[in-house]
Parts: sequence; C-alpha cells; structure tokens
Amino acid sequence: MLEKNLSLKSKKLVGIEFGTERMKGWNEDYWPVIENDKQIGQVTTAAYSPSLKKNIGYAMLPIERTEIGTKITILARGDETGATVIKEPFVRGREKQ
Repeated sequence: MLEKNLSLKSKKLVGIEFGTERMKGWNEDYWPVIENDKQIGQVTTAAYSPSLKKNIGYAMLPIERTEIGTKITILARGDETGATVIKEPFVRGREKQ
C-alpha cells in the first residue's frame, strides 16, 4: 500500500490536446503515454470538443513531464499520436477561483 501511495504522489493529472483529426466518440479505455518504448503514464479521459474544435483530455503523468507545453506521445486506439500538456481550464472564462 505504501508503494502505491508513493507512486501516486509522483504523478499529476494534467490537461492535454492531441491529434490533428477529429476523434470519434471518447476513449473507452485508458490510453498509454509512452516514452522511449516504455509506458510512463495514461490518458484517463479524451474526447473531441466542438466548442474548441480540437481533441482534449486528461493524462496522469510523472511530475517532471507536467509543465505546460511539454510534448508527449500517446497510444490512441493503437496509433501513436503526439500530444501537448495544456493549461486548464480548457474553456476561456472558466478559470478556477
């Protein structure tokens, strides 16, 4: 249990945008985030945003890979796709207080 808690403290949930083609539906399963042929995290939620006109989601990543603008690679439905860590909230005018 202690090992699991330490692992969670070394990760952070961040917003991402990815791909150039509009995705259909949403991710049914977690998608791996890969680096140097190893899984370093996972996309927990992903969908196309009609208002933003791009694919967005959330990924659980190691703390050192969570800076805004960081480029990552996700394995979305079996295809490697580039993604970028972005600032939240996704919609302008809805900033956290």
